[in-house]
Amino acid sequence: MVESVRVMDNSQAARSECAEVTVSTLSKAIVAALEDESVAGVQRFPEMEELETRID
Repeated sequence: MVESVRVMDNSQAARSECAEVTVSTLSKAIVAALEDESVAGVQRFPEMEELETRID
């Protein structure tokens, strides 16, 4: 079972850095973004964590 996903943005890819985001955080952020029309585009992990707090 997958428990976390490695996520990186372009600047991190250039430096070979990444952060782990749990599948739970990712799925809750997706649901929160679908429910909030003001959310658009790619979200970085701090924004995903903030979106996660909207779902519980």
